[in-house]
Amino acid sequence: DIDFIERIILNVLSNAIKYNSENGSIFVNIIDEENKVIIEIIDTGFGIPGNKLNKLFNRFERFDNNNLSHEEGTGLGLNIVKQMVDALKGDIKVVSKEGEGTTIRIIFDKQSKKEDQITDTYDGMSRRVALELSDI
Repeated sequence: DIDFIERIILNVLSNAIKYNSENGSIFVNIIDEENKVIIEIIDTGFGIPGNKLNKLFNRFERFDNNNLSHEEGTGLGLNIVKQMVDALKGDIKVVSKEGEGTTIRIIFDKQSKKEDQITDTYDGMSRRVALELSDI
């Protein structure tokens, strides 16, 4: 479902922007393998403490970060992302090191049927991107 994939990517990108360090970088890689597609979003931000990684996809889970001067979000975003990835029979993996950044890998098996055609307009997509990134 192209809408789910779009929301997944936008949410993860939104988090990468919110929790990145000043003048940090964000990289997006799309890796096309024989039987799967991997979407990789890497930031050079604050990172997630190792003891918090196993709670990352829990509902309402938020992590205090002394580097942020304001609170962001509800703690639902990554929980919803995980549910959407699961609904699409994909997998999501997180590697993070506090003080160095985070890598999120979203993995989907390739479909044997013909891929859905993207028939969205630029304006429609722009509105959804603006909405997803509105709290940054």
